[in-house]
Amino acid sequence: MKIYKHYTEPSESIFAMSKIVKKYAISDIVQEIGEFVYFSECNSSHGPRIKFYGGTKETSTTEKAPTLEFDSDGNCTVRLADWMDKKNCPNGYDKKYISNLDKFVKTNISILLLVWFYHLDEADALAYFHGQITFEDLLDSVKYDLPSTVNSLSELDTFCRQHDLYKF
Repeated sequence: MKIYKHYTEPSESIFAMSKIVKKYAISDIVQEIGEFVYFSECNSSHGPRIKFYGGTKETSTTEKAPTLEFDSDGNCTVRLADWMDKKNCPNGYDKKYISNLDKFVKTNISILLLVWFYHLDEADALAYFHGQITFEDLLDSVKYDLPSTVNSLSELDTFCRQHDLYKF
C-alpha cells in the first residue's frame, strides 16, 4: 500500500459525507473500521474514497481526516495531507489499521460504488451499515431492477459489473 502526501483545501463537499460510527455499526457488516469512516456519492474533484479516523483529536474531524482512495476493483491508496505525520495521524501510517480499512472497502465495494454512482442513496447504505435495515431492504433501495438471484455482496458486485453500474 502506497502512502501519498499532498495538500488539500477543505471542501464543502466533505461535509455531505455519511459517517459510519464504530459504536453504531454492525461489526459483522463493517468488520474493524476504527472509530469512524466517511463515505459519499460522487464528487467531481476526486474519485471514490473514504475518509477515516487519523488517530488523534486533530485528525478526527471531517475536514482533517485522512483519505483512502479506491478504484472499482478495490485497489486502495492512502492520501495524507502534507502536514500529517506519525504523531498527529498515526492511523494513516499503521499498516494493520489500513489493512482493516482495505478489507472494509473490498468487502463493501458494491455498496460504496453504488452510492458513488448514484444508484443507492447514502442514507440507505448508512442504515445498512448501522444495522437499521436488512441486506434485502438495502437491495430494494438500489435504483436499478435487481434480479432475485442477487443475495450477497459478491453477487451484487458481479451483477453491477455485468451491467456497468460502476460507470456514469
